Amino acid sequence: MLHQGTFMNRLSWLVISCGFVFAGCGAAEAADDSVTANTDEQPTVANPYITQGGSSTATVVSSLAGPPGVLIQGGTELGSFAIASYGGRGGATQTTYEFTVTRAAGSAFAYSFVGSGTKYATRALRMQLAPGSDQLLVAATSGVVACGAIAPGQPTAVAVVIDTGAKRFDVHIDGAATPCAGLSTNIVPPMTGFNMMDASNEGYGGRVEFTDLAMY
Repeated sequence: MLHQGTFMNRLSWLVISCGFVFAGCGAAEAADDSVTANTDEQPTVANPYITQGGSSTATVVSSLAGPPGVLIQGGTELGSFAIASYGGRGGATQTTYEFTVTRAAGSAFAYSFVGSGTKYATRALRMQLAPGSDQLLVAATSGVVACGAIAPGQPTAVAVVIDTGAKRFDVHIDGAATPCAGLSTNIVPPMTGFNMMDASNEGYGGRVEFTDLAMY
C-alpha cells in the first residue's frame, strides 16, 4: 500500500506527463501566430523550432560564449505553454547533453531528451522542476528521482550522460555527481534532440533561461 506522500508524488508526476501531451496537442492545433518556425528546414542545436500558446513565450537569445539559448517567459495559468525543440545527433554508444539554467524564484520548467522510440516512454527521457520546489526530478524506469537543487537567481550547469547501449544515465549538477547516477531508462537510440518547455499545467511557468546548450 502506498503512503500518502508517495501517492501524491506519483500523482503529481502523472499530471505533468499529461501536461506534456496537452502542450504537444495544443502546439499542433495552435493558430499560425502562435507557431514560430526556425529558419532552417530542421531544428538544430543553434536554431530551435518554437511552439507557444496562451500567455507563454519562448525567445531565442544570443550568447557570446556559444550557441544561442532560449528564454521562456511562461504563463502560470492552465493551457499556457511554450516549447523550444532542438535537433542534434548523439554518439554511437553514449550521448552527453549540457545546458545552463537560470530561473527566477517561483518558476517551474520541464526538459526532455529525445530518442527514436515509437512510444513516449521509449522516445523521451524527461526531467522537471515542479511549482513550489527547487528539486530537479528525473523520470527513470524505476520511478521519479530527485537529483538536487536548482537555486533561483543563479546559473546552474546541468549535464546528462546517457549510455544508450546499457540504457542507463547519470545527471551532474555544477560538475558534481548527484543521486541520479546509473539510473535506467527505456529510451531507444539514436538520440535525435532535446526540448525545454513551460508545460500547460496550471502553476508551471515563470522566467527561465537556458544557455550553453550542447549535445554530442
